[in-house]
Amino acid sequence: METPVPNETPPTEAPRRAPRSIFYDNYSFVYILSALAGYLISAGLIYMNISTRSVLVDINHDASTPFLFTILDQTPPAQLWAARSADSLAVSTTTFFVNRHSVILEWGLFMALLTAFAAAVFLPAVMLALKITRDFELLRKADRQHWIALAAGFLAIGIGIVISNYTGPLLQISPDILLAKLNVLFINVAVHHWMSGFVYLVGLICLLGLFVLNLAVTRRNEMRGDDTMIEPALQAELFRHFYFFAFSMSMLVSLGVLTTASLRDVVYSLLQPASPEVAASPEWAALAPASFILYYSLKFTILLALLIIPTHSYLLRSSKLALGRIQMKSPEVGAKMEALIGLGQSGRKRFHLGLLILLPVLVIALKALLGVFLLLLR
Repeated sequence: METPVPNETPPTEAPRRAPRSIFYDNYSFVYILSALAGYLISAGLIYMNISTRSVLVDINHDASTPFLFTILDQTPPAQLWAARSADSLAVSTTTFFVNRHSVILEWGLFMALLTAFAAAVFLPAVMLALKITRDFELLRKADRQHWIALAAGFLAIGIGIVISNYTGPLLQISPDILLAKLNVLFINVAVHHWMSGFVYLVGLICLLGLFVLNLAVTRRNEMRGDDTMIEPALQAELFRHFYFFAFSMSMLVSLGVLTTASLRDVVYSLLQPASPEVAASPEWAALAPASFILYYSLKFTILLALLIIPTHSYLLRSSKLALGRIQMKSPEVGAKMEALIGLGQSGRKRFHLGLLILLPVLVIALKALLGVFLLLLR
């Protein structure tokens, strides 16, 4: 007879970990690397593209021409970096140009920070939208109608933003277009347009992320999930995704408004009035009115409110429905879910939401107060 072999349990292998992606799992790495690269590249492009041209303008009294101003005199164009190759400060055409027009440094700093922030959130925003689509299985045939509605809404808002910003100068000219028409500040205005276009692209990607998030919330509502282990974490994850997209859009808009306000100061620095009468004229005040900046900030504040408030309300309603289903099965888990999502902190949530929406107006107010403070220091 054969001796029976005792049962031996085969050695258990250690569970294999899913491959980690530096993009999905290490957002801080992407933020830092992208922001640093964006800032260095944009700062180089900005300051290498600055022209040292300034103009002297007078009111045009010729009724046969549609222009309010005429150029009396202008400095010859020269690249800002040409001052480095000058042998003498006396013969350099760019000597102390930025010292005399220090607002250019302010505008360049804000423009570089805006581009750096856009570069920092570009890849995470794209990958987060793809992650939401994958995790919540939003590519089913049943979701085809939802995607059609999402695409229609996204295109309508995107086209509306583009039209309002590129055809708006027909009614009221923006500071950057005014400087480009007078061939002032920019050696090649296309560089500025490409940088602005990249910022708009990142803003539209964040807008698309908000729309995809709405599809994910609709998907969770249709599933009526009541799993006490999964549902609280999913609802908290949806809130985190919402605040990422909302914060990114708010910061892009706020930095954009701040950059435009600084560009208005550049207009009144590089364009010099020919006489005190010109400086006191209503035409001079209408050259780059402060109302444009106020309109610009209010327009995007309203847009943020129209995008953020409905999405947050929809997400909050979905979380309350999920909380009700969880509490019917396990009141203890329901209480933990309420604390995890922060449903009981309505006042604090409203304050954060209002701050994100009103941030463009607040930064303009802070810039005005800072300007008054610096004026008093002089």
